[in-house]
Amino acid sequence: MSHTQCPPQVLNEVVRRIQAVSGLAVEGGGFRKSLEQTLARHIKAHGTDAPEYLSRLLRDDAQLARLIEDLTIGETYFFRHPGQFRLLAHEILPELLGRRQHLRLWSSACATGEEPYTLALTVCRFLPPAERSRVSILGTDLNPAFLQHARAGVYGRRAVRFVPPEDLQRFFAVRDGRYLLDDEVKRLVTFQRINLHDPASYPQETTGAHQCDVILCRNVLIYFDGASARGVIERLAQALRPDGVLVLGPSEHSFERPGTLRRCQLKEGIVYRRVKEGEKIIPMLREARPAHKPSRRPAVVAKVIELPRPIGEELARDAWVHAERERFQEAIETAGRALAVDPLDPSLHLLMGVLSDRSGNRLEAAEWFRKALYLDPRHLLSRFYLANAYRGLGERVAAEREFTAVLRYLKDRPVEELIEDEQRMTAGALRQVCEKAIGRLKEPVMGSST
Repeated sequence: MSHTQCPPQVLNEVVRRIQAVSGLAVEGGGFRKSLEQTLARHIKAHGTDAPEYLSRLLRDDAQLARLIEDLTIGETYFFRHPGQFRLLAHEILPELLGRRQHLRLWSSACATGEEPYTLALTVCRFLPPAERSRVSILGTDLNPAFLQHARAGVYGRRAVRFVPPEDLQRFFAVRDGRYLLDDEVKRLVTFQRINLHDPASYPQETTGAHQCDVILCRNVLIYFDGASARGVIERLAQALRPDGVLVLGPSEHSFERPGTLRRCQLKEGIVYRRVKEGEKIIPMLREARPAHKPSRRPAVVAKVIELPRPIGEELARDAWVHAERERFQEAIETAGRALAVDPLDPSLHLLMGVLSDRSGNRLEAAEWFRKALYLDPRHLLSRFYLANAYRGLGERVAAEREFTAVLRYLKDRPVEELIEDEQRMTAGALRQVCEKAIGRLKEPVMGSST
């Protein structure tokens, strides 16, 4: 057993502690493997062996919290699932603003902030500046590093690729290939650390996670076990005002929900409204309206918001889910369909390369990474993965060249900045990985003559 390999009995106890503290379902094959890889990184970083580190982990809550934070997934982007934002922009928010003086919106698992800032951009589209104080937006996440990134409001090209062009020009400044969100938008959002699994965290007046008009909890329940997911939904329902709306991810409608949440099927998707027992659904959430009775829009609406429909992006997300569950053939087929939709997206070529590598075809993986770099020579992770592919193929000179190129691109990046397309790795961490890889590549090969 290597010094980073975890004894099964102790690893099982760590899994039980993680589930008890966070509700994350770690037992799935892909997630379990991710846990083992994350543990190996932490053990190496602490300069100890597995038994000593795991023993410390089981008695040190702060250490366990850092491990859980590293396990959380931060992959997201502006205007993800755009149909839901069309629904909010065209139906729910205007109707609520027509009946209430102030709205409280909560993005409950916001990762690096793209979702609450998308809400803010949506508000800026139909409320004039003098009226925007009528809306407050809260973004929360478990991971402090994600929240720090969110407060900075600086994003890569991939994160903003579905922002409408007029919003990109109006609300972002471009500097060194990074997109800086305008303070006008950032002021609408506050960020807090909340553990959705912790019943004491919400509903809670001190954090603002209470009496909400709209709560978004998207693409997070799928990572909880069944009991934890039910508990989260019950507490989110309690955090809603009467008539408040809960929006889940498109794949999260099978979870059990309390009787206070009424399912409403609309043209752009499904939402849930908090109701009292026996209460009728208010008109804004009916599935269809009579043709002779058109809906009325309050005066605050300035224009209809047309958002892109990133079909390829959703297929790519599905491909990653298949890969995490080790269904590589389905993952590759789904990624291929995504690539057919958007053949010029370097991130999709990166995805195909990663899937090929995980399937054991390193030569094919290297070819996909080269295609991604042809489309975007500064696509950092494609160059990093290409370097790793060359190293695995024994092409040491080429590997060193690509690792060195990654370091060159990282030279002026802040060490704490999260890497685009890989939201769990900072620029500083990636720099260390590349430097160590170059150091190993410079070591003499066993059996070679000098």
